This record gives sequence, structure tokens and C-alpha cells, in this order.
Amino acid sequence: MKLQKTTWLLVVIALLFGGVIYFIEIQKQPQQVDNNGSIPFL
Repeated sequence: MKLQKTTWLLVVIALLFGGVIYFIEIQKQPQQVDNNGSIPFL
């Protein structure tokens, strides 16, 4: 699959942005474990 450089750049930016938001959300709320031991997702 051959993509242009700008396409790869946008994909990388989107992944980085998503990762940053993901980690911020994890840090913001304390991890609660419910009765069956699984961590609830948002």
C-alpha cells in the first residue's frame, strides 16, 4: 500500500493525538475495579 507522505503524516498525528487523550483520561480518573475484577471502559 503506497500512500503519500502527507497521508502518513496525518495518520501519525492522529495516532499520537489519540494516545495522548487516552493517557490523559486514564490519569484523570482513578481506576475502579468492579466485582468481576475487570476495569470498566468509558
